[in-house]
Amino acid sequence: YAVVPRILPPFIQRYPKVKLHLQEMTISQQITALKEHRIDAGILRGPISEREFESVTLFEEPFVAVVPSGHSLCTEKTVDLAQIAAQPLIRIYPSANRDFSRRMFGALLDNGYKLNVVQEVSDTHTLIGLVAAGVGISLVPASLQTIQIAQIKYLPLRERTPLTTLQLVYNKENSSAVLRNFVHLVAGMAVELGTALGATE
Repeated sequence: YAVVPRILPPFIQRYPKVKLHLQEMTISQQITALKEHRIDAGILRGPISEREFESVTLFEEPFVAVVPSGHSLCTEKTVDLAQIAAQPLIRIYPSANRDFSRRMFGALLDNGYKLNVVQEVSDTHTLIGLVAAGVGISLVPASLQTIQIAQIKYLPLRERTPLTTLQLVYNKENSSAVLRNFVHLVAGMAVELGTALGATE
């Protein structure tokens, strides 16, 4: 929701004869589809270390807390790790993306907090839905704050968190000129994307 609306218009304007087919997939689904050459490129949470892939880092960003709108923490302007650790937590399945799942609550784990995980999901959109339903709270990449619904509230953390990386990933064996042009354009927009979404380069 944050990146795609920014990268597609300039690409379509520059290459109007190219037909784009967009699919929503989890990180693990994208990795499989890239290996099987069913998609040309994926935008996913990295870092991705698969040998057959090339990647372009779009930006890095911290995590923010996401809580139900009626939660007691909503009266706070910022929250700390101890407040997060005391709550029921929702996280991404480690099998969906082990590195992202570890970074999500990395600051809690590194400070010795025990995680009270009450639900695991395969993607952040399901996670936000469960937070909105009052199942628990979570930490999500800061750029997801573009998803605004009445039932949730985002809160910055007082402490630093591990950064999460958003990458454009493609298969090294894919020699498509169209893909090459797409990668070149998106790579050229990386700084602009990070700035627009409040992330770090």
